[in-house]
Amino acid sequence: MALLSSISKIEARDFCKDNNILQGSEINCINGQLLFGSFSFYSKEGQQKYEYNNDLKIKFVKKYKKQILTYLKKKCDLNRDIKIKEITNFLPKNNNYKTEVIINCVYRDE
Repeated sequence: MALLSSISKIEARDFCKDNNILQGSEINCINGQLLFGSFSFYSKEGQQKYEYNNDLKIKFVKKYKKQILTYLKKKCDLNRDIKIKEITNFLPKNNNYKTEVIINCVYRDE
């Protein structure tokens, strides 16, 4: 019950989205807002190589290390919780995999 009431309190102004962090476009966020940043890529392999960052306590796709760390340093409060999730789906038509990477953090203005 408490979970439902806390979820229902989330409104559009409580978070902002960045649909393709690799483009580096400006986003309209306010300091302290929950930020969801994402990007996707295609690969012939379903399993990716990962790297762990001890300072931030996160695991990320090694191939995109530079882009992810740059994004985190520019847009996220590194003293707050950061989460990174990947969703990978096989695309039989193309015989490859599409992976969507989703970054969740608290926005911090550069």
